[in-house]
Amino acid sequence: MRPLASSLIIDARERSGLPRRELARRARTSASALIEYERGVRHPSMPTLLKILRAAGFDLRTRLAPIDNHDDVLETWRNSLSAAAIQRMEADRAKLLKEAIVGPKP
Repeated sequence: MRPLASSLIIDARERSGLPRRELARRARTSASALIEYERGVRHPSMPTLLKILRAAGFDLRTRLAPIDNHDDVLETWRNSLSAAAIQRMEADRAKLLKEAIVGPKP
């Protein structure tokens, strides 16, 4: 899996349409350093990452958000069901999907 900074740099460069050398020039870094960041060989500091992204015309925005644990709640609920209840639920789901695709029976 590619490091996040590498993915962000590659995405910004590709979306900007800038060649590596031009992006490196605008970011005031070397093309070789940019290549190493993209390959994950080197990891840029946050200020360096922001400088590269801004040179490509992008800004990185992050925020803290409360955890959304609805998937955990649903999994706990589903694990509490009997096998028969799960089978009925799956049969109802399949019927609803079929009706949505084909239409209800007349």
